[in-house]
Amino acid sequence: MKGVVFNLLEEVVRRSHGEDTWDALLDHAGLAGSYTSLGSYPDEDMSKLVLAASRALAMAPADVLRWRCARSIRARTSRSSISTTRRTARC
Repeated sequence: MKGVVFNLLEEVVRRSHGEDTWDALLDHAGLAGSYTSLGSYPDEDMSKLVLAASRALAMAPADVLRWRCARSIRARTSRSSISTTRRTARC
């Protein structure tokens, strides 16, 4: 999985819950958390992060994924001319 996906999850968690929460999720998932946007990482790393976020934020894993996608779209749509409809189709 591309690192940009991890970067988006990190951005959403930090904005909504703070840096300490992101660091705690990494600890609970047993991950280092150094993701570059162009790097490729095991899908299992995202699964671990989603499960850690699910437990910590009291959300179903599927809701964590939808939340990440929706929040990152809103943040980026306000800075971009690409329509929300087109971006939503990619999630």
